[in-house]
Amino acid sequence: MSGDGSITLAYAATPRAKQESEIKMLNTPKDSQARSQGTMLNLIRSIHGVRCVVQALALSLFFAGWMLAASQSAPIPQVNADIGPCTADFTVRQGVNQPLYNAQISVKIAYGFMGMKKMDLKIGTDSEGKARFVGLPEKVHNPPLDFVVQAKGLTKTVHYWPSAKCRAQYAVVMGGQ
Repeated sequence: MSGDGSITLAYAATPRAKQESEIKMLNTPKDSQARSQGTMLNLIRSIHGVRCVVQALALSLFFAGWMLAASQSAPIPQVNADIGPCTADFTVRQGVNQPLYNAQISVKIAYGFMGMKKMDLKIGTDSEGKARFVGLPEKVHNPPLDFVVQAKGLTKTVHYWPSAKCRAQYAVVMGGQ
């Protein structure tokens, strides 16, 4: 320790190198306090930076999840007859581009030997006006199957021949403007 209150550290073995490589470290309470405040300030800055990164990441994940949810539509309502491989998809609209929500579609199926087995199916459309019947038989007694679509007091009948077209799609336009 020298007379001015500083500590001299030497890192060289020769006297000339000792003079060139002296490092003085101040050993006063004021300098120690400034170093601790600087360290604390750097710590706060780094925590603030990490917090900003975490917030940005959370916000981006939130918007990515929202965009993904917005791009995925709800599944189309369907009813399964579970008696065959055929399907019939319906899109019910009022006018040109107005889907009808909760339009009721029903069908009575007679199948099996001499049409002894019977089944009644009914489903409502979703907000896009769509509904699906799956598991319909390829062979029915007295074809065609008659699907009855009812919405807002209007009724339409769609004829379906499963042996001619097993996977059918129908666009039904109810009376409108």
